[in-house]
Amino acid sequence: MVAPVRGEPFNAVRGLGAHCNGQPLQVGSIRHLLDGVAVTVSPKPHAGFLPTYVEQLDRVLGALAGARRSGSMALDLAYLAAGRVDLFWERGMGAWDAAAGVLLTREAGGEVPTLDGLPQPQSAKIAAATPRLSAVWRDLLAR
Repeated sequence: MVAPVRGEPFNAVRGLGAHCNGQPLQVGSIRHLLDGVAVTVSPKPHAGFLPTYVEQLDRVLGALAGARRSGSMALDLAYLAAGRVDLFWERGMGAWDAAAGVLLTREAGGEVPTLDGLPQPQSAKIAAATPRLSAVWRDLLAR
């Protein structure tokens, strides 16, 4: 994956780590949600799950230092892998949308559980995070 505006090529190979411009990537190490910054991709206005997403967004804004939206799930997950943000969530995605970013995140030490219990390729709902925050992040989004 390439972020052309910043001139950053992100790549990962299963079992060999994740890199950007030849430098290894590592997810961040914050300890508390209150210190975290989350990123997300907002659903389209007609998405059937929009009310649930808005409820999640409300909880996220009340529990974290901040939330951002770039419009690109691949870039959001690359930034999580690089330690620039701490958390990510998405609903309504296709497996093809997530594949590269999920690999980057996992190879950089992050966790990418699904929110519906389905295996990664079949799920349309993920909650990626640093290992320290993964369980509490899933809990916040699942309420």
